[in-house]
Amino acid sequence: KGQEEDVVIKPTPPQKKPTPPKVDPTVAVNQRKAEAAQRQQQQRAAAAAEEQEKKRAEAEMAAKKRKEQAESRKAAGDARKAAADAKAAAAQQAAEAKAEREAAAAKARDATQSIRQAKPRATISLFSLGKRDDDDDDDDDNDNQVVTGTTSPSKPVKPTIVSTAPRGVPTISNWKQNR
Repeated sequence: KGQEEDVVIKPTPPQKKPTPPKVDPTVAVNQRKAEAAQRQQQQRAAAAAEEQEKKRAEAEMAAKKRKEQAESRKAAGDARKAAADAKAAAAQQAAEAKAEREAAAAKARDATQSIRQAKPRATISLFSLGKRDDDDDDDDDNDNQVVTGTTSPSKPVKPTIVSTAPRGVPTISNWKQNR
């Protein structure tokens, strides 16, 4: 337990490297050619796959571009249609306003013309319409009285005489003294 054992390691004799089996040189050449052909085939397959991926990406981009162009054409068409609709609505409103103005003007012309051509006729007194007289309780059909002839002429208004003051000087007219 207290003693240590010395371990002695003996050196091992060098081993000989195994020699590869002797191979026929034509077999090795054929094997290298086969490996090279296989690598070329893999490279061609990778290049073809890459080319196919590139074509697929280009086709995808072209489809996306066509879709965007179609959307922009549709948006432009919608904008043109909205502008045409707005223009048509504005034209219709203008035509309606013009027709209303012309109708009002024609109505005014017809009214003035009919007033000019009207002959003097009997007038209806509307003063008693809606009022009841205490005297005429028996006779209710006299509410609308027909007055023939002309009505009493109103008194002519006297023109006010304004003093002749120079231009730019204010004048006082129609004043009464406080009493």
